[in-house]
Amino acid sequence: MKQVFAVGLAVLMAASMVTASMAQSKDQPALKTEQTPKADKMGPSVTGKIKSVDPSGSMVMLEDGTQLTIPKSLKVSKAELKAGTMILARFEEKGGQKVVTSIEVK
Repeated sequence: MKQVFAVGLAVLMAASMVTASMAQSKDQPALKTEQTPKADKMGPSVTGKIKSVDPSGSMVMLEDGTQLTIPKSLKVSKAELKAGTMILARFEEKGGQKVVTSIEVK
């Protein structure tokens, strides 16, 4: 009897975690990325409005919460990267970060 109760409780807990996870993902805005043959060669891309830029200009946060790391080797006008600016950025995943390979101000 105790085993049946334990199994039933485990099933209920697993179902509630799945339901909570699904509800959380619906609340979070989706990351808009492109995957086209051209994008496959150049890496994924994201389009969005800049919410904030760190003082050094090496990290940009978009309004949807996406954080982009801008390497020093990438030539981009820091004056153009400011809150409210729309950008298209191509990036590659490195160590869990989205490192920008190219950026275009819209």
